[in-house]
Amino acid sequence: MCSRPGTRGSQRGLPMNPAAATPDGREGAPMQDHKFLIRCATTSDLQAITAIHLSSFGDAFLAQLGRRFLWQYYQLILRFRGGILLVAESDQITRGFAAGFLEPDVFYREMIRNRWRFVWPVALAAVQNPALLGRILAGFRLVRHATRASVDGLACELSSIAVLPEDSSRGAGTCLLRAFIDASWSRDAEMVYLTTDSTNLVANALYRREGFALVQTFHRSADREMNEYAIYRSSTTGD
Repeated sequence: MCSRPGTRGSQRGLPMNPAAATPDGREGAPMQDHKFLIRCATTSDLQAITAIHLSSFGDAFLAQLGRRFLWQYYQLILRFRGGILLVAESDQITRGFAAGFLEPDVFYREMIRNRWRFVWPVALAAVQNPALLGRILAGFRLVRHATRASVDGLACELSSIAVLPEDSSRGAGTCLLRAFIDASWSRDAEMVYLTTDSTNLVANALYRREGFALVQTFHRSADREMNEYAIYRSSTTGD
């Protein structure tokens, strides 16, 4: 397991902006424990990140849009000024990742502004699987989830967190989640929020264990119930 600091935001060595990092991808010492190295992702990590996403969320909407779409999506997070994209490594193998962004409204506007990057991957996915067309049209209306969690300050959305199946019980997800929260606080976020399937008992238990509170339950489709969770800086740092 990774060590947990006494107060969130105390681990300032974690690089938050890959563009400002040194040639080896670091501004300072990345977070490390006896199992995993948690560091800021670079472009060279995108292939592994997309592969882990596909292995973890194969039936989900974004995964069905294919590897090319995911590569563009995570590259946009990597380039976005408020993007946070972390990877967990062990034995020089990427074991998992966590992705998200501050100012979610700004990120989704940036995604729309860069929509031309996604046209070809989406079109290719629709040609390969015409049954996806209806989901694609409906899915883009759901890309932006309006949080009901109130915050007086900067918010950060955790959009994806996943680990290799063989590492699911080794604590990589917990390490990534804690590192993502620390990264958000170091960037002056006041809240981190996320959504997950209500039937994903392991994920729901993890978020509750790490201090997230259930904000709402809603239906993304007739047969898909989602839980939204949020955690506040004031509840973890005492500010």
